[in-house]
Amino acid sequence: MQMILLKCIETWSVFNIVRSVKDASFFRLKNLTLGYTLPRVWTEKANISKVRIYFSGDNLLTLTPYKGLDPERNGDGRDAIYPQNRIYSFGLNVEF
Repeated sequence: MQMILLKCIETWSVFNIVRSVKDASFFRLKNLTLGYTLPRVWTEKANISKVRIYFSGDNLLTLTPYKGLDPERNGDGRDAIYPQNRIYSFGLNVEF
């Protein structure tokens, strides 16, 4: 009787450990910058040597089977843990 009870407790412990492990694998597009420099023929008419237009983004895409907020952040559940911000930036660089 003791041997059967012990086996049952071991199985239940392994089941609880396996059940609490979650797949947190992920793919994240962390940084992306795209830019275009206008041709010099267009800019020299306005006495501008260079004009560059650009877009920059952070945390644009995350692919994961993880059901939580963010697979990259860890925590023990006592504090609020927020996902990383998605940031978009647009800009214009002008050189005279």
